[in-house]
Amino acid sequence: MSCGKTKCCGPGYASPKEAMKGPREKVLFVTCAHASPSGNDMLAAIDVDPDSKTFCQVRIVNYQRDISSS
Repeated sequence: MSCGKTKCCGPGYASPKEAMKGPREKVLFVTCAHASPSGNDMLAAIDVDPDSKTFCQVRIVNYQRDISSS
């Protein structure tokens, strides 16, 4: 991460161009909202490490019941 010459120094990068200079992600977390109000939403972890045996596979799936009515 780069703090550069800015006064703020927190998580993230100063710009998208700076982020491209950083290490590549190995896992992407993707939120999958169900179109039906009665359906379950899902969070998927996808392997995007080209050197991995599980490259481009969904590694972890977490289903979430609707919690808005509780």
